[in-house]
Amino acid sequence: HIFKPFTKCCPLISCTRFPSSHPIRYGQPVQFVLEPAIQSNEKEDSQRTQLFLASDLKRLGDVSSADGEQDIYFELNQPTFSSVWCLEVADPALRHEMEGTPVKLDEKLLIRHVRTNQVLALKPRTIIRNAFGPELGISVKTLLDPHKVERDVNVWLLTSINQPLIPSRLEMTTAPKSDAQSTTPNEKSNVEMMIKTADY
Repeated sequence: HIFKPFTKCCPLISCTRFPSSHPIRYGQPVQFVLEPAIQSNEKEDSQRTQLFLASDLKRLGDVSSADGEQDIYFELNQPTFSSVWCLEVADPALRHEMEGTPVKLDEKLLIRHVRTNQVLALKPRTIIRNAFGPELGISVKTLLDPHKVERDVNVWLLTSINQPLIPSRLEMTTAPKSDAQSTTPNEKSNVEMMIKTADY
């Protein structure tokens, strides 16, 4: 499933002080940031509203989740360590080898929450209805299969709004992929990306 670009577009930025041309790499701490489209023109860039995707362990007094998963929330303008994530290759056999290499588009990966060491997960049975229509829920929980490998709901792909959308398998059988299309998602560290679940 690919999320709608206008409702699910989320810039991915580096937490470290790298040059703007430095690509995002596996294992590097990153943050997912949303900026509301409607903001006052009088605000300077340093005062613009930013929402940072975050998660944390349950605390005393929090509403308990029936499935035991960590909730997702946004931190306003002042991110903490709870909003730090890192990207990992989905294949556990290549995970250590690929650490430190640039992240590419259409590559199956995990989005791991650094503070709790849990992985972002899709909740296919949870339907949330809002102004944009029905949407699937997400949470933070590593779900393993009998072989101790992350399940499909933990596997994601990245695509950039600055690049054409990655074609589905059906589209790829009818139209060959152009060699000119770049597979590197970020020539800049703050490239805007959309998240979609891996299509198996």
